[in-house]
Order: sequence, then structure tokens, then C-alpha cells
Amino acid sequence: LKTGMADAFKVTNKIGLLGTAVSEHPSLCNLLDFGIKKSGNLSISSMRVDTIKKDMAGLLKNCGYKTITIAPEAGSERLRRVINKTYTDEEILDTVGLISEAGMKRIKLYYMIGLPTEEEEDIDALIELNLRVKKRFTKGLITVKITPFVPKPGTPFQWHPYTEVKVLKKRIVRIKRALQEINGVKLNISSPQKAYIQSILSLGGRQVLDAIIKVSGGADIKKVLKSLSPEPDFYVHRKKRMDEVFPWDFIDNGISKEYLYREYQKGLKGIITAPCGSERCSACGICR
Repeated sequence: LKTGMADAFKVTNKIGLLGTAVSEHPSLCNLLDFGIKKSGNLSISSMRVDTIKKDMAGLLKNCGYKTITIAPEAGSERLRRVINKTYTDEEILDTVGLISEAGMKRIKLYYMIGLPTEEEEDIDALIELNLRVKKRFTKGLITVKITPFVPKPGTPFQWHPYTEVKVLKKRIVRIKRALQEINGVKLNISSPQKAYIQSILSLGGRQVLDAIIKVSGGADIKKVLKSLSPEPDFYVHRKKRMDEVFPWDFIDNGISKEYLYREYQKGLKGIITAPCGSERCSACGICR
């Protein structure tokens, strides 16, 4: 990696480190230090809350990093357990404190709303958590990015319906009322209606292909969706049986459908599945 970075720095002083788990790379601090010595600027798409340490925060600042993005993902610890995330509010706040102490002036926090089992109490928790973040990060800009949760194929939540748009809009109004007037806090909230369309594309069958072709040809998307059969809500809001045949079931990604459904049921109950290791296997099917 250092060799590749050295070659890249010959033509540019800006390098982006991209990947699904960049912040977990065992040599990340060494790479950041290398970038500093080369007088280069490095950027990382997002950092896991529980991977940022004091030395890493300082290195990020010194290599030109201007905004650190972390993903609490849900406002409450209970709801984080539903999506198999174990970090606590205090861990999030401690990470924010480290970022502030390193001298960073901008931080972005990413959340989802409409997650399975979400209740109004979880929205209260999201608001309260960001108020506490503001107390820890007093001298810079906090961007709160909120996106409606879209169920995806090949995941435990492929059985779960998308939250109704009217419910999401009400929750967004509550968040805006509580946070948008606070100095130093910027809200960036994605459209529930657009996420509804994403859900159709995510969960729909071959009939949705006809809709895509019509829209790409210039047809009005609202009219196309109204003419869709079955109607969009059939894909988006309907509760699905365990044995339902999905349009994507013919794709073998190695993970058994039975395992995904078990994980779905565990998620609804807030039961954590630990990461697989050399002495632990969650029996998803991949290792066959």
C-alpha cells in the first residue's frame, strides 16, 4: 500500500482510502503517518465509532483531514442492537470528544430512521444523543445526515416492510423542530418519498423492469408507479412469509436463506450475533 501511495503522491497530493472497513485496517495509522511525511492529504469515507483512538484522530487532522464521518446509525442503543451494532451512547460521545480534542472543526454523523421496530422513543433518543454531541463538539460544525432505511435483498431485513412515508415525515418534522435551530448543527435529511422509490427498485420483481424502461424513456414516474401491477405497496409495505420466493432467490451468494431469516428474528428481538472468528462460526453457509 505504501508503494502505491508513494506512486500516487507523484501525481497528486490528495488520496482517498476507500473500502468497506478502512478504519479497521491494522496499518491505517502507519499509512496516515506516511501520508503526513509525504505532505499529502488523505481522506476516508467513514469511520467506525469504536475504531477511532486518540493517536488516529491526531493523525487524521495532521494529514489534512477536514471532516470525520462516523455512523451511530440509530439514535438508541436498543435500536442499534436490532441492526447488530453494539456500541453505546458513551462510546459515541467519547469518540466525538477525541475528534474535538484533535482540533477537527467538522464532524458528520450518519443515522437511519424507519429501522425495524423503531418507535417514537428511538426518535427521542436520536434527538437527545445529538444534543449531547453538541455539548462535546462545541467549536465546529456538526452535520447530522438522516436517511430512511431501505430493506435490501440478500440481507436479514429483506422480509421487512419499508416504513410508511407519512410516518417517516412526522418523525422528520420532530427532528427538525428539535435540532435545526441549534447553532453549529446542520441537518441533511433524505426524502422518504425517494427512499420509497428505492425500496420499489430494491424489492420489486420483473414488473418493475417495465417501469424502469418507461421512466428512462421519459414517462412520468408517478404515473408509471400508479399503473404498476402489482401496485408498488405490494413490494414495499407488505409483510412477507419466511418461505416466500423472492425475485432474487436464484442468485446464490453462499448465505443460506434460513440463516438470514434466523438473523431477522434475532434482530427483531435485539439479540446480537457475534462476528465469526477462528473458534466461532455463525453457520451462515459461506464456509461450505
